[in-house]
Amino acid sequence: MYDNKWIAHGRMSEENKINLLCFSYPGGSASNFAAWKKLIDSRINLLPILYPERELRKNDPMEENFELFVDDFINENKELFSVPYAFFGYCGGAVLAYEISAKVKKVYDREPIAGFIASSESPEYLKGSILEFPAEGTREDVIEYLLRLEMFDEAIVKNKVFLDYYIPMLRADCNMLATYQYRSHERMSCDFDIWYGKEDKNIHREKIEKWRECTNGNVKIEEMAGGHFFVDIEKQCICEMINQKLLEVQ
Repeated sequence: MYDNKWIAHGRMSEENKINLLCFSYPGGSASNFAAWKKLIDSRINLLPILYPERELRKNDPMEENFELFVDDFINENKELFSVPYAFFGYCGGAVLAYEISAKVKKVYDREPIAGFIASSESPEYLKGSILEFPAEGTREDVIEYLLRLEMFDEAIVKNKVFLDYYIPMLRADCNMLATYQYRSHERMSCDFDIWYGKEDKNIHREKIEKWRECTNGNVKIEEMAGGHFFVDIEKQCICEMINQKLLEVQ
């Protein structure tokens, strides 16, 4: 079931009637959701999305264009939308998940039953500060960028082995996302649950509020303890809220 290159670290059953598609942040991977297998209710299929250029797809080049990425994903994963589905999108992955859902709604007339968003301003702000990656900068520029994200300890960021592995992957993701051209879509009807870190210096509450323009459903925005990458600390709480929502709306 769903045995393809796009899914890794998941848990699924043919008896389940809900698919939860999880899209990580730029530079992240499907492995970021591995621990969720013990937290997401067993009645929900957990489907972490594996981007190109990492893990088992390390030799697959990242698509250079945002729209082509969306089209490729949908064309190669039609079966994921054959049952009710929801998405969890983290940072830039939230906009990617939203645009994929908007395209699925347009092409297949199937929209998500719920949207879960973390550390992301609304789509029109995707090219904001979180994507100001120094594509042609020096190694020191990249180190400064990573430290500003507050994701890694300074000792790790300055490690050559780490940088040699991580920089190409992050650059590929950011370059793809940077080609995104915002345009409004027909509003969805599902609820959006949105979380952001209280100490996150990279996003702004008023820009998060603009997600309300993407759906006619209820939009709940909640501040959590931590910075941009608060989800790893709060994963149990977040998974509990996801479980409750999805089992209510199924």
